[in-house]
Amino acid sequence: MEPTLYIGITQSLFAGFVVITKKPAVLSNRILATWLFMIVFDMMLALLVYKIDTIFFFTTVPFVYGPLLYFYIHSLMHKKLPLKRRFLLHFIPFLVFFLLSLNFRKLNFSNTATFLEMDAYILFRFIYGVSIFLSITGYSIIAYLTILRYQKNLKNLSAFTSADMTLNWLKVITILFYSAYTLMFITGGIQVFGRMDAFQPTNISYVGLTIFAFLISFYGIRQPDLFGWILDEDDKPESGRYERSGLSEADASEYLSRLEKFLQDKKPYLNSELTIHELSTELDISRHHLTQVMNEKLNKNFYTLINEYRMEEVKQRLEDPKYHNYTMLAIAYDAGFNSKSTFNHF
Repeated sequence: MEPTLYIGITQSLFAGFVVITKKPAVLSNRILATWLFMIVFDMMLALLVYKIDTIFFFTTVPFVYGPLLYFYIHSLMHKKLPLKRRFLLHFIPFLVFFLLSLNFRKLNFSNTATFLEMDAYILFRFIYGVSIFLSITGYSIIAYLTILRYQKNLKNLSAFTSADMTLNWLKVITILFYSAYTLMFITGGIQVFGRMDAFQPTNISYVGLTIFAFLISFYGIRQPDLFGWILDEDDKPESGRYERSGLSEADASEYLSRLEKFLQDKKPYLNSELTIHELSTELDISRHHLTQVMNEKLNKNFYTLINEYRMEEVKQRLEDPKYHNYTMLAIAYDAGFNSKSTFNHF
């Protein structure tokens, strides 16, 4: 176990400094660095207990992992975190159990064989264990659903996709993060009810955190700023989203006419990295209203509309003798497609 802790501490500490010094300095990097430094703190405490048998503690650091996961994902998609008061509420469990840990610092919670021992602290141990499980589970589910919702709306943001934009790497890491803790909870439950103490379930969490720290830092360092692609909450085309948009039927028809004329005359779709932000700026139409027109008038999202125009451009060029020496894929790229898979889909 000791080598794992040393590796985890070294990896997390190094990665934390690399992330915090990365330019430009953005909120997501500060949150990620904080997360990595908290892992360092957690493992250093575990190493201290491992080295000195007379020191006991029950760790409260896992109570910050869930909120930091959620706020890291949120910071990738938005420039600001929720209101300050709401932000602090997420860390109340950590604060409460941290204060309690100071009072009960001599309790040895690492011995699973005595976890259900009928003493004065059994209720406290039970609440502590259940609280960590609910915190990790709840935030992992929220984080996963947040990424799914973002991916669902991504095609209203951009006419192209990439690994950086889809955040698939973060979805996989979220699953791995929860899987490691779930395995720890299951192993701990077996040992608690089986009254066995041959293997410490927390060892699983530290191995998982070491792997997690490597993956999250590797991909997090490479992750670019997404602010240029992300829409405000009001731009999401969910059911009932446009009921209070204030867009009249006459204005909607006018916006549709301007949109179609601009696409036909200016051909902005030839830009492989076209986003709805750029299109709305060119048309001087709010992104929300532009998205509403596409969804309600054309029954299409931004991604589909732009790539359909690109496909029509490909068809026209295939009939043009000037492009007979080009491969179909070369024509597709020249028409604005940025990947073979997207072109084959259409």
